[in-house]
Amino acid sequence: MAATALKAAASQGTGTTAGAPALLVEGLHAGYGKVQIVHGVSLTAERGQVVVVLGPNGSGKSTFVKAVYGLADQFAGSVKHFGEEISRTAPEVLARRGIGYVPQRDNVFVTLTVQENLDVGLAPVPRAERRERLERVFELFPLLYERRKQPAGTLSGGERQMLAMARALLPQPSVLLLDEPTAALASKVTAHLFQIVRSIADSGVAVVLVEQNARQALQICDWAYVLINGQVAFEGKGRDIAGNQEVVRQVLGEAR
Repeated sequence: MAATALKAAASQGTGTTAGAPALLVEGLHAGYGKVQIVHGVSLTAERGQVVVVLGPNGSGKSTFVKAVYGLADQFAGSVKHFGEEISRTAPEVLARRGIGYVPQRDNVFVTLTVQENLDVGLAPVPRAERRERLERVFELFPLLYERRKQPAGTLSGGERQMLAMARALLPQPSVLLLDEPTAALASKVTAHLFQIVRSIADSGVAVVLVEQNARQALQICDWAYVLINGQVAFEGKGRDIAGNQEVVRQVLGEAR
């Protein structure tokens, strides 16, 4: 998979700090309404990295990434994009800044064709650049080119995930948040999607990947955080996390 298939967008904030991480989360407390699920979680993601967030069911993984993207309540803490504060910023504003998000479910328009779904992702892109952006996405996801006239609702689960990721990449985000993209997929499709995620990061995007397929995610990541009961219980390089017996007992043993 060619790492040159995509090009990450330059930071779009006006108050960015030179050398600052693409995404810096510090002491984030988050949840829904009065219910707090995430307790003081910190995370750093640099451009070109895959940063994985793991944990058993109910550990707060998805709530964490939703809070970063403004889809869950942030009670305390800080979220910065290239050094600029973006805490409690609306998702549509974050998208314009260059932060992409792909939810686990309901992530494509099933009544539209593949091409029409991609056209939605192209909406904010200058007209003169749209063809080139599409070509880059089709290089990364050649199957989508073959299916471009097909209704998205007729795609397989893995194909839908590819379409959702492709659409999120069209505006050339600098940060891409993925919430369990391999959930309920066959192992062969899962392995292929992980290769694509690695390729996206190698193109210069900071990828934050929430995953249940812990063993495979650890093989392609640069850094991993393990959440237990809404807190970071372990963090480190993938091989170190995979070799931690407590992580194996609490997390990896539950992975598919």
